[in-house]
Amino acid sequence: RDMLWLREQGHPVDGFELSELAITQFFDENNLSAERSEVGPYQCHRHADLRIYQGDFFAAPELGQRYRLV
Repeated sequence: RDMLWLREQGHPVDGFELSELAITQFFDENNLSAERSEVGPYQCHRHADLRIYQGDFFAAPELGQRYRLV
């Protein structure tokens, strides 16, 4: 729910999860549709400015982004 709250405050949100089932359940439980695409070593599940990457967070430097909050 923290990710949704941050998004409601106007922040883009990136999350990381290993389980595809957990990602699917998150979007379903919150009535959000998600587009899927490949981004580096990840499957990216995206709804507007909310992205959940399926894979290992510690591989995130491969995305070429820095994160201020974890």
